[in-house]
Amino acid sequence: MADEIDLAQEREHIATNSAVNDVREQAPCRDRYKPAVTETEFLTTDELAEVTGYKHVASQREWLDKNAWSYVVNASGRPIVGRWFARMRLAGVQPTATGLQSAWRPDFSALE
Repeated sequence: MADEIDLAQEREHIATNSAVNDVREQAPCRDRYKPAVTETEFLTTDELAEVTGYKHVASQREWLDKNAWSYVVNASGRPIVGRWFARMRLAGVQPTATGLQSAWRPDFSALE
């Protein structure tokens, strides 16, 4: 008889937990969101190579200088580019020390 009670309790426990888990899986929850990639404040070595097209550090720095990208050089001589800066540049915006400046402006003089 005790085995039958234990078995019944176990079945009830499984059914209850299964229903609770079903509700949890269906309900949207902010706590469940986890980004696929943890982003850092700076571009990774691979991202910088993808943007510049170069893996060689000197070539990366030359490309960054030629295209007027701001960066700092770390102790090993590698260029460090801020993620925010890279996103702005890739969106066509020129970040400046005083704010944002659009990389392109329409010529309204032709309308006069």
